[in-house]
Amino acid sequence: MNQPSMPFLPHAQPGESPLSLLRRAALGNGYPSLISFAFSMNPYLDYSDTGLGTLARSPLLFRATCATLGMPEDEVNLVVYERCGCGRMDHLLWNGLQVAPGDLQFRRSRMCIACYLEHGYAFAEWDHVAAYSCAQHKVLLTDACPVCHAPWDWNRTPFSCGCDPEAMAHRQQTCSKEPAGLLHRLVEQQEQAGLRLYTALHSVVNWWRALGLIDPGVPLVTALASLLHGNWPEEPDAPTGPPAGEALHPRTLLAPLLASRDADLVAHGTLLLAKPSRHQWTGQLGDITWHQHTAMAVLGIGRVPFARLKKDGHLLSADRHRIRAVSVNALLLLASHHVEKQETADPLPILLARYRNRSLSAVISSIVNREGSQPSISEASPSDYVQDKGGQTAGGKSEGPYFTLAEATRRLKTNPESVRGVISAGLLQAKRGGHTNAVQWLIEEEALRAFDRRYVFGSTVAREQGASPTTFSNRLRSAGAVPVSGPGIDSGATFLFLREEIEKLDLESIREAPYSSPAGRKTAAARRKSTDQMTTALAAESLGVDPRAVRTIVSQGWITPLDREARYLSFRKAEVLSLAARLNQNYQDLEIAAEATGQSVHAFRRTWIDTGFINGHRFGNRTIIAYSDLQKVLSVWDEAATGTEIGKQLGRHRYLCSNLKKMGRLKPCYVLGTGSKKVFLYPRNDPLLRHYQLDT
Repeated sequence: MNQPSMPFLPHAQPGESPLSLLRRAALGNGYPSLISFAFSMNPYLDYSDTGLGTLARSPLLFRATCATLGMPEDEVNLVVYERCGCGRMDHLLWNGLQVAPGDLQFRRSRMCIACYLEHGYAFAEWDHVAAYSCAQHKVLLTDACPVCHAPWDWNRTPFSCGCDPEAMAHRQQTCSKEPAGLLHRLVEQQEQAGLRLYTALHSVVNWWRALGLIDPGVPLVTALASLLHGNWPEEPDAPTGPPAGEALHPRTLLAPLLASRDADLVAHGTLLLAKPSRHQWTGQLGDITWHQHTAMAVLGIGRVPFARLKKDGHLLSADRHRIRAVSVNALLLLASHHVEKQETADPLPILLARYRNRSLSAVISSIVNREGSQPSISEASPSDYVQDKGGQTAGGKSEGPYFTLAEATRRLKTNPESVRGVISAGLLQAKRGGHTNAVQWLIEEEALRAFDRRYVFGSTVAREQGASPTTFSNRLRSAGAVPVSGPGIDSGATFLFLREEIEKLDLESIREAPYSSPAGRKTAAARRKSTDQMTTALAAESLGVDPRAVRTIVSQGWITPLDREARYLSFRKAEVLSLAARLNQNYQDLEIAAEATGQSVHAFRRTWIDTGFINGHRFGNRTIIAYSDLQKVLSVWDEAATGTEIGKQLGRHRYLCSNLKKMGRLKPCYVLGTGSKKVFLYPRNDPLLRHYQLDT
């Protein structure tokens, strides 16, 4: 359904932005906004401000829109951003250079007013996210009127606010020659690597602004120019007034570079770190979090030492995969105070290389415990520490008046989980760690000695006798030793006995003699058998589920076992068979229900269950639908469908119905759900939709 060519066709200019060409066409043909003009040319577009960005980044959509407009193909080729591959996220060709789709921004319209008044169109160079200045007039680009501060976007002409254009041009902020021509020089000389570095440094200076290092009104291009040439800014554009926030390590400042997967960008960050800044940077990290990959890159360490630092509480986790940036910065500053001045740019790898016989986490713990009363770790001799077989560090004397969990584990000859168990049971007194490690257990030396004199772990006795820890603990119980802690007694992970009781026993005889299990397990022949009961395996077979899902079905309330606390569940046979019959007669699997409507499982759930139109029931790891609910869905589906389904039938885009609705030409016949889960159903036989049917 192509429309005829428009009365006014603008001529594309070399170096013009794609949206600038369409905006000139819209104004020349009397359209009040660019989005209404573009949608009239191509109804596949989403009728929103973000739809303009999609139009500019998609060469297929842009060419189709220009073809409807009647524009010659050779002129379209002057401005279109071609894609380097076939994927949606493949790079685009912008002024002959490859850029990521996110490196071009179209939400606001930035420009040099003098250039726009002279040429009458916007340059493609201004579409780049890091375009800050005009190389010809040495002024900063603006995306709002300098007089009345009304924002500019691509939807309307820049001068729609009514202010005098000459007054606007005089009020643009000036810029020095070197920073002003940075981006233009990279484009002119076709420096792909330089543009990639320039874009990455744009994210660095934006990171600085987020930290409060640069005032919002101060241009970023000056700091970006210094970083591009491998130097720190001579004078940081810090906000006026006393410094606020915590001190920031240089590696924290360069986090976007160091976390990059591009080796050249990381190398440039290393170059900047080799030239220490003469200024003390302070900022507000607040609640900022980093992914683990970024945190490891900023710390400059690998996965193993990073995991140990995280486990021992030196790094604070926001969730499973994210780390609080403030803890990373604090760790860098702490390590920097204990290395030479020329090594502060990479302090953690220096400590890791200096103390090869120690884990990095143990080195940091030493710094925390010794700070203020002991020499710094850079002055301590590595020979003061010896590595045991488990890879832990043992010193000639304890690090302060407390033992860590690792040291207590070695002294008691057990494992960390067992020590945590007796701490939780209250048998061993301990407290949480210091000001930088709030989760680490610290145990007083006297408390540990008193515990060792009174108690002994069954696993420790078993290892001394060369026996299995599990079997030997049961042998001790059979011999009359009563455990004070352990599985089934409290939170202990290992059986714990009174030392004086164990010392009275003949351990060698106990190890060799036969014993009866304290668990009192009956033989298979002695177990009760009944024909009116079903085991878990038989119940699973009757219900058509995996045996491992039976406990889930019990927790969901579908069926009740004879004994919920039993290790192996059993059920009444009549109840299981009744449930199986009820499922076969009244319910259908979600996959089969979705297939009946021709929708995917995700679309069916989104349309009918998430909106509350029908209920989905969890049965084990499956979702089932009542037959009555499915019939209810099918009766509605015969007369109405979602916009996606109608677009598929018409051979059109899935946004067709929603765009017609926004224009007031199509009304939904059903509205399911509320808020973000709202779904519109449109009449299948609406006469308007026949005009959009594509011939097959």
